[in-house]
Amino acid sequence: MIPDGFYEFTADMLEIFSTWPIERLRQLAEAIGAAREGRDPRAAVEETLMSDPDLGVLARRLSPMRDARAFWGFIAVLLATITLLISQSDQRSPSVAVHE
Repeated sequence: MIPDGFYEFTADMLEIFSTWPIERLRQLAEAIGAAREGRDPRAAVEETLMSDPDLGVLARRLSPMRDARAFWGFIAVLLATITLLISQSDQRSPSVAVHE
């Protein structure tokens, strides 16, 4: 079963992330990872998202979720998307060897 709001969340996330440099995506993934290690992982992740002006719309969608599985499912999709965007970027910019 797909949770309510999944498609809208994913569309908004892709729209936001498509404008970000790869380093910013990496920093967000690291911040979420660190937040998950805290005392109250969910609150820390929500705070991490709310602290970024671009991500407020996503955070507001996640905060009212009562089902913890759905919340963490959305976070998993967010992190998977970041990983995909980073790996695509890495494939597009291979190192160039110069031969003389």
